[in-house]
Amino acid sequence: MKDLLNRYIKCDYLSADELNALTEMLHQKKNSKVLKSWLNEQWEEAPEIDVETSFESILRQIQQQKKQPRRIGWIKTWRMVAAVFLPALILSGIYWFSGNSVELIPGENYQTARGERKTIMLADSSIVKLDVASTLKIDPGYGQVHRHIELEGEASFHVVKNKSLPFVVTSRSIKTKALGTVFNVSAYPVEGLIKATLLEGCIQVSRENGFSELLEPGEELSYKFFDGRYQITKVSEEDINAVEEQKLNFDNAHFLMVARQIERYYDVVLRFQPKHFQNIKFSMKLRNETTLEELLLIMQKAIGFEYEIEEDQINLTRTTK
Repeated sequence: MKDLLNRYIKCDYLSADELNALTEMLHQKKNSKVLKSWLNEQWEEAPEIDVETSFESILRQIQQQKKQPRRIGWIKTWRMVAAVFLPALILSGIYWFSGNSVELIPGENYQTARGERKTIMLADSSIVKLDVASTLKIDPGYGQVHRHIELEGEASFHVVKNKSLPFVVTSRSIKTKALGTVFNVSAYPVEGLIKATLLEGCIQVSRENGFSELLEPGEELSYKFFDGRYQITKVSEEDINAVEEQKLNFDNAHFLMVARQIERYYDVVLRFQPKHFQNIKFSMKLRNETTLEELLLIMQKAIGFEYEIEEDQINLTRTTK
């Protein structure tokens, strides 16, 4: 733990996983002696300062970071007051990171556009990987009096354990409840279906006045709104890794659903005659670095169509029907 703390205040880069590990360690009582020892070391090395003035400076620096994203690091002024403010800052959530790193402001809505992803650290150090074209709503008081959030779209969750405050994701009428685990929820309104996939730990998926199911790792619950039915299926390790890494995978999927996912993933619009593609099902596993052009070429050979790209619009014409 000391190594991570020292790297953090010396401006060494910390990955999201390392930052998450550090905050989890700071939450554990068994590490309190180590933290106290480290704080004493920092206090002895720190010069005398005006704490109130320095803290105001820190807050101004945080606001500046919102406007000018940068890598995770430690502002020089913070070094002088680390022994006073570091635990409070980490545990209370006064952090803002952007790009592929972490954002942390309780009581906010987060959105991603098509083709965009965000990683968000919540006030309790749980991490949300928000996928493309998705919205996450976090009410004030999260991590203090509740851990309830609302999701429209898709996200993966790495949940810090807290038995007194269960972690609950609500998507329309479906609730996914976890104590400490890793799982994914897909709930795009246009799909008419919600999927909860468990990667680690245990989750409870339920619908008010309806079903309630406990999932084991490697299981996925799919609920269809049009008929109110659901099913639980086993997910392969390869598919679990794809979910974790937010890869675009198709498994015997109808072309119309594939088209919607491609539009979200690559931020494009596909134009085609639905009747010419309605009976087509498609399976493919993609790498994260697969380009749109590569995907279109693969699908062209598998399905049989011509395509024309006009800026962010792609026109598809079947060559075999």
